[in-house]
Amino acid sequence: MRIRVGCELTFDFPQPTRMIAALNVHFSRFPDLERPDFLVTSPAVPVKGYRDGFGNWCNRLMAPAGRFILGTDTVVRDAGASDPVDLNALQHQVQHLPGETLQFLLGSRYCETDVLS
Repeated sequence: MRIRVGCELTFDFPQPTRMIAALNVHFSRFPDLERPDFLVTSPAVPVKGYRDGFGNWCNRLMAPAGRFILGTDTVVRDAGASDPVDLNALQHQVQHLPGETLQFLLGSRYCETDVLS
């Protein structure tokens, strides 16, 4: 299966605005991309990338005042299989979780924290 992924975001900034955009496919799926999912901006601005503690590719940039567009676009090849499910998995209370797991309870683009709370 081929899944097209990407986005186009348009902003109207009253002043130059610093941004960190985390819009790229996770590095664990890079082998499945048909083409790189580079961040493209209009107007073009310098973009510096870095990888965060979760392996996400983040893009730092300074958006100029006025209309600013950024986006990504690629196709991911995927087998279409369901994720494995363990119907016997235990649910632990937060106070019993090891400290190194607590970072995974922080808000992210994958979790609507207002709903989870």
